[in-house]
Amino acid sequence: MALMAELMKNIVYYGGDTSQHCAATVKECANFNANEATAALEKAMKAKGVDEPGIIWVLANCSNAQHQQIKPAYQRLTGKPFVNALKKALLGQFEEVVLALMMTPPQYDAYSHRTAMKGLGIDEDCLLMVHIAFVFCFSYWN
Repeated sequence: MALMAELMKNIVYYGGDTSQHCAATVKECANFNANEATAALEKAMKAKGVDEPGIIWVLANCSNAQHQQIKPAYQRLTGKPFVNALKKALLGQFEEVVLALMMTPPQYDAYSHRTAMKGLGIDEDCLLMVHIAFVFCFSYWN
C-alpha cells in the first residue's frame, strides 16, 4: 500500500507531446541521476530482507522515462540485467508492481492484453480499459 500511496501523490496527467505515450505518469525527478538511482536500488536489493521502502522511494520519485534509464545503468554497474535482479530479490505482489513499473507503457499494454487472455476465460474489463486508453491516445494525437 505504501508504494501505491507514494505513486498517487506524484501522479499528473501527461499528454500533448506526440512523441510521448499518452498516459498518467509520475512526475520527472528534477535532479535525477541514473547511476545514483541504480546504486540506491542495488543497495536496497542487497539489504538483509530487501529494503522495500528504499525501492519504493527511488521508483516512486521518478518517471517511466527515468525508470528506463535505470535499466542500462544497472547493467553497466553490475553486469546483470535489472529485471532479472528484481525477480531474484523480490516476491509476490510487490515484485509484480515493481516489474510493471519498469515496463514501458506499450510493454505494459501488451502485458495486460496477454494476462487478460491467459487461461480459461477472458478478462474483458481489462481488455476494454487497454483499448479505451489506446483509442483515447490515438484520437488525441490526430
